[in-house]
Amino acid sequence: MNINNVIKKQTTVIALTVIGICIGLLGISYAIFFKVDDSTNVQTVSSGSLVVQFGEGSKITTEMLPQTDSEGMATSGYSFSVTNKGSIDMLYDIFIYNDPDASNDFNNTMLPHQYIKVSIDGSDPVLLSELEDSGVTVTSDSNYSSYNLTGENNIKRIVGKDIFVRAAGSGKDVNTHIIKLWITEDAPTSIIGNTVALEIQVFGEADKYVDTAVPIVEKINNLYNEGNSELVVDNYDNVRYIGADPANYIYFNCDDYSNPTAETCEKWRIIGLFKDIATESNEGGFVPEIFKDDLVKIVRDDSIGEMSWDESDSDYPYGNNDWEASSLKYYLDNDYYNSLKNDTTRNMIARSRWKIGGASLWDDAYTFYDYENYLDSSPLDIGLITVSDYGLATSGGSDYSREACLSESLPYWADYRDCNDNNYLFEYGMIQWTMGVHDGYSDVFIIESLDDRGSLSATSPTAVNSVRPALYLKSSTKIIQGDGSIENPFALNV
Repeated sequence: MNINNVIKKQTTVIALTVIGICIGLLGISYAIFFKVDDSTNVQTVSSGSLVVQFGEGSKITTEMLPQTDSEGMATSGYSFSVTNKGSIDMLYDIFIYNDPDASNDFNNTMLPHQYIKVSIDGSDPVLLSELEDSGVTVTSDSNYSSYNLTGENNIKRIVGKDIFVRAAGSGKDVNTHIIKLWITEDAPTSIIGNTVALEIQVFGEADKYVDTAVPIVEKINNLYNEGNSELVVDNYDNVRYIGADPANYIYFNCDDYSNPTAETCEKWRIIGLFKDIATESNEGGFVPEIFKDDLVKIVRDDSIGEMSWDESDSDYPYGNNDWEASSLKYYLDNDYYNSLKNDTTRNMIARSRWKIGGASLWDDAYTFYDYENYLDSSPLDIGLITVSDYGLATSGGSDYSREACLSESLPYWADYRDCNDNNYLFEYGMIQWTMGVHDGYSDVFIIESLDDRGSLSATSPTAVNSVRPALYLKSSTKIIQGDGSIENPFALNV
């Protein structure tokens, strides 16, 4: 038998029906039930090599009330696990849609998807109506009939087919998911009497893992070559993400890289792919060997707190704007580095020489890049974004193009909102440090946020501002899943 046919026969389709009840007439109350069968034991549904298990009996019951997003996210949700008992690695999708039998019942009016919010594994909540239509036909596990629902009841893909679960005996073979559902707080009273009846299906496909593990350098190059409009090549052949919110999210500093979620990982962002970065390796002996490699640079999506770039002392009462001697450099490359969750995370980081040359406040982004490249740091694990990183991340807008933004001195960006509004490295309300130093002065460059300006400014090293760590990933790091969106960040494998 052809091996492809064997794999197709091992494709797994598992369905779990969620049966809803109508809202009572004596008060506004909503209820939703998860049900597999009439047993009261832990529920397991098995087909082929994948097993879906619900650990709280046959029924998981909760009031499903109109709630704010924060209230909905604070609920415990419904937990289920997907286990691979077979000998072949698997990928799978998770779909959600109105229960076909309930949808076809003349007496039931289904609650429109536009009033139901969903979050899975800590992802940002979205309306069911906004999820991608799957365009597939599904099969009910109760009567094996096929349904291809249309309109507002379309089958929605919660997570695409890039969730990986290893075969039994080859490492992590269990994935746990938590799904949270609630009715939007702006739902009208006209929905009283509607039925909430949802069905979840897990679709598995065998033997696809090897195809999905791509070196991160190759992944970024491939995305650019495929015409991704959020990636551009700068004047130095570096590939950079640009725009207000590109799909460059990545899970990093995870508790468990085989099952990354928003609750067990931090979200970082890929700045881009940089050419010929000088890195350090001790593999050659006691004396570190320096060689050059193409590396991907990432930055933490949020701040780790506010602190000085350099604390004052008797020699420098106003701080020292020499990066090599700064207290922030010491903190990031020592205390913060050691505070990362595990050696797996630390071993992904490429110890590199960073560009720290000084420039004038009134330079444009490319001029900053040129001056930064005049001076290398000592080998460093963790640093900050450079001024040119910030400037070259803009996409510009309809009133002021990217080219126009890049031709302006960065302090003038306060007058051209297209430049910073369309720059994912700008955070409203946050004044953030860079590694850049003001040439000929004792100041350090910051990304200003006064009046939401987003322009470049300079301040004393002893000032207290937000810190967003940045680092280079080793070229051996691979992406195994995800599309880079905030809901589905890239996940790493080493």
